Amino acid sequence: MSLLLFHADLDGPAGAADCLDEAERLRVARKRDALQGRRQQAALVFVRQCLARCFAFDPAQLPLRRAANGKPQIDPAGWQALGRSDPPPQYSLSHCGGHALLAIADCAVGVDLEARIQQTRPALAARVLAAEAFQAWQALDPDQQIDALTVAWVRKEAVLKASGLGLGFGLRRLEPGWGDGPVRIDLGRHGCWQVHDVEAPEGHRAALALPAEGLHTFQ
Repeated sequence: MSLLLFHADLDGPAGAADCLDEAERLRVARKRDALQGRRQQAALVFVRQCLARCFAFDPAQLPLRRAANGKPQIDPAGWQALGRSDPPPQYSLSHCGGHALLAIADCAVGVDLEARIQQTRPALAARVLAAEAFQAWQALDPDQQIDALTVAWVRKEAVLKASGLGLGFGLRRLEPGWGDGPVRIDLGRHGCWQVHDVEAPEGHRAALALPAEGLHTFQ
């Protein structure tokens, strides 16, 4: 199993947006805030440039689409049309403010990047954490509560992205904890996943989810 991780500054110099397809341009256009639109565009260009660099294609050639469950992917038929006989790589993007994190792998993958939660926010914790975990969270001091909730949140999001289940599955149905990782999460018919804490910009936390089976090689 191979994996590549890339970080980007979405407020830095942007790549040419002419590589984006019509669907991506519409996503950018739907952003009402100009700054958010620029960051969305930079994130989409970032994905195409990284994939193109890894697999020696023109960024505009890549047949990117969203699956029925909303998960971004490379269209298998379009990948073959580019002359590739191997399965297309899988990827996951997360961006928060001016920061972006992209994972590219030869298996299902999910990443999440979030700014550190600024307050203890017990109401949010009650919605995110299962009952037993919420009780344990309440026993922490305020700083620990903030870190624990942020870590639990990014781990849950990473798994839901990797599995393709999305937030509709329910955050409280996963319990990755907030102690030192990696953490194994068994979702039954939805797969067994291993969650890793990964490097993030200052003031942020990030997590990566991969299938629990196989050798995970980070580059």
